[in-house]
Amino acid sequence: MANEDVDLLGLQETTSTTAKAFLLAMNSNSTPTNKYAHFTRENCSIIYNKDIGDVVHIDNLGIGMRKKQKIPHPRGIVAIYIRNLRILVINFWLEHSNQWQPSEFSHHLGQ
Repeated sequence: MANEDVDLLGLQETTSTTAKAFLLAMNSNSTPTNKYAHFTRENCSIIYNKDIGDVVHIDNLGIGMRKKQKIPHPRGIVAIYIRNLRILVINFWLEHSNQWQPSEFSHHLGQ
């Protein structure tokens, strides 16, 4: 990915350890090295080029409420906001069933 000069990359089924290993591989193939950073939560990651500007990690997306209410979908979510571009990047890891309904999640997103 670093060889392709990717600025944003979403990963699912990741832990902080696997995201750091992926990040290490990307940084070792980039010029300059240490070009990429990551934000990981709930088994989802976003790897981003630090040159894209001021990146804010969005830490509270109401996922804790999902667990308390035993809502099974989505399996994970992570988000960053790029201030200078005014872009919100969200990486969802959806349930592996056909029972998921978008309204089921959006109702709980801001809680």
